[in-house]
Amino acid sequence: MTHPKLALTLGTGYSGKSYLQGWLLAHLNRPFSVVVHTHVDRSYLAHVDKAQTKFFLVGTPGPVIDAEFLNRVRAKYKYCWFSIGALDDDEIERFIDSLSTALMGSQDAGLFIDEAHHFCAQGLVPRALKRLIRGGRHYGIDVFLASHGLTDIDIKLRKTLQQLFLFKLTEGRDLDNLAGEVRFGIDIANKVAALAPEYFIMVDRRTSQVAEPARI
Repeated sequence: MTHPKLALTLGTGYSGKSYLQGWLLAHLNRPFSVVVHTHVDRSYLAHVDKAQTKFFLVGTPGPVIDAEFLNRVRAKYKYCWFSIGALDDDEIERFIDSLSTALMGSQDAGLFIDEAHHFCAQGLVPRALKRLIRGGRHYGIDVFLASHGLTDIDIKLRKTLQQLFLFKLTEGRDLDNLAGEVRFGIDIANKVAALAPEYFIMVDRRTSQVAEPARI
């Protein structure tokens, strides 16, 4: 198994977050990946083979997902998509908890959570998702989050991020937190604020590498 990642893609609406997440999904070196989204948007899967994708529109009260279920899906498909927009906040938390526990049992996989502010806000990260992230090396799970702003994500979770994919950010509090939480953060925040549409910067916090702006 490859070294697990914890990455966050940030940007305003229609910035290209979902397109980039889809590219990362297609190029991830894992035999199986799960996508969680709050609405039906199959453009997220533009880079992957639809024939290798199983799509689930999750209805209330929300199913309990276990490793046996995931293993049955991964025996036939490379990608599993859960659209959970019909669930309320409590149901979403239970669903993410059960899915995270199932992934720890299934192992060697990717987890992509779009609109992560719905699941990973300050103090509201589901307990099993915390365990999965802390034990990523043991379970072989890569986690890719996407959201509109840095402050949407729990601060303890932000401190564990290994990679950032940053589209243009305009909120002052996001830029301030980026400047304070990331090495060379002031320079990065200035670059992010000035990015043109469809451009992003990749920051590797493990190596302090900051890539030049790239276009999706």
